[in-house]
Amino acid sequence: MATANDLRRFAEAADSTRDEELFFVVKNNELVPAKERPASGDYLIVRTESRGRGLRAGPDVGLSVSGTRGQIPATADAAFTTQSAFEKFVLPYYIRSRSPQELIESFRMVYEEDVVCVYHELTSETLTIPRLTPGGEFHALYRDGTDRFI
Repeated sequence: MATANDLRRFAEAADSTRDEELFFVVKNNELVPAKERPASGDYLIVRTESRGRGLRAGPDVGLSVSGTRGQIPATADAAFTTQSAFEKFVLPYYIRSRSPQELIESFRMVYEEDVVCVYHELTSETLTIPRLTPGGEFHALYRDGTDRFI
């Protein structure tokens, strides 16, 4: 059985996968997205078209903080470098799609550890129900250049 949060994560995956079909299939009583049409069984096809040529380049973005360089991958679609931006944009997203315990752990990591940037990376192929990661993942980029999923 899927929860409303699960469906929100799947909706994000569908929205993030532009100009190609995304298939949602049932496998072992779990709803799973797939990039290819299943040979058999029931499935749902979702396609989200791009709205023009803008914002589709997928650039590699370098980040330098106090002399330490980091790399935000081309698959990232957003980056946040201040507590204010994290609270304005990441908090509303997490409240809709995470449990209270997941929220506490993510915020502890960001505020108490040496994080210099949080970025959102599209990873729609990692979704499964009931144990799923979101349609995208937030990563913390640390001052020493390490990168962790939050």
